[in-house]
Amino acid sequence: MNVEIYEFEPGRWSYKIAGAPSGETFPSRAAALIAAEQVKDKQAQAPDAPAIDPQI
Repeated sequence: MNVEIYEFEPGRWSYKIAGAPSGETFPSRAAALIAAEQVKDKQAQAPDAPAIDPQI
């Protein structure tokens, strides 16, 4: 998964994983990177969700 760290506003940082914004801001670039890595690791460990049948 691709992680992007960016300055959301002056002094506030955020991240995107696979192009999806996190919706969170952090006081430093390092804090945003740590949070992004933790989320990325959790997503990698999560089992695949079953497919949703669109006809239900």
